[in-house]
Amino acid sequence: MKSIMKCALFVLAASCATHAFAEDAQDGWTFGIGTGINSLWVKGDQGWNSLLTGGPVTLNLDLTPNDIQDAMKTAFGFGGFAARGQWKILYSLKYMELEGDGNGTTPGGIPVYAKSNFKVSGATVAGVYQFAKTGKGVWGALGGVRYTKQKLTNSLTVGGSTAQNEISQHWTDVVVGLTNNYYFSMAWAWNTQVDAGFGGSNGTYHINTGPTWRFAQSWVAGAAVDYTDNNFENGSRGDPDWYLYKPTETAVGLSITYLF
Repeated sequence: MKSIMKCALFVLAASCATHAFAEDAQDGWTFGIGTGINSLWVKGDQGWNSLLTGGPVTLNLDLTPNDIQDAMKTAFGFGGFAARGQWKILYSLKYMELEGDGNGTTPGGIPVYAKSNFKVSGATVAGVYQFAKTGKGVWGALGGVRYTKQKLTNSLTVGGSTAQNEISQHWTDVVVGLTNNYYFSMAWAWNTQVDAGFGGSNGTYHINTGPTWRFAQSWVAGAAVDYTDNNFENGSRGDPDWYLYKPTETAVGLSITYLF
């Protein structure tokens, strides 16, 4: 049963395309698209009203990258931008599926088999207006929307009887924030984005920061730390459709972006 609890939650910090070197797009459009890999730590709570246990269930999660990797079936994420003058359009898409199972017995010796599948998808679209330059730094105001969908399926077999519980939730947040790109040189920059989302969730706070290196005319490599503090709750504990999603996600990753 321990392995089932570990894979009951999935969070993906999607790799976002680097847009630090789009400031030279003054006379025309510049585009970029990229992806990356990351290691992810998850800590917090997830809860739902379970038909299998006859009431609400809350899990306290403390997941390492190894825990997530062990349960991973498939995952992808990518992001991109379009920029012209002081304006940028940013977008990203993510998907991941985790699955795990476990065996045991009841106190009476009856065999028990449990299986859990968790799917998460999401997309973000935002616009950035670069409103100020301070020395080597460029500041931007960000606004957009972020969509999240999660589906959790649990099944429990005791003896010859099987029961299944399926929870599906989705929400959309309005996102506002600030960006800063600080240029050490024509090839090196430090990028930071801080934003908050409200509307569908009770408040989701996010920061991404790290260096980027334009090592060729059309290629940018990056490294970043990404932190998200989630707070979503549908209904109240005990309601048939109650669902709680309140973890923090910390990811350390590498990315590659193609500019055109």
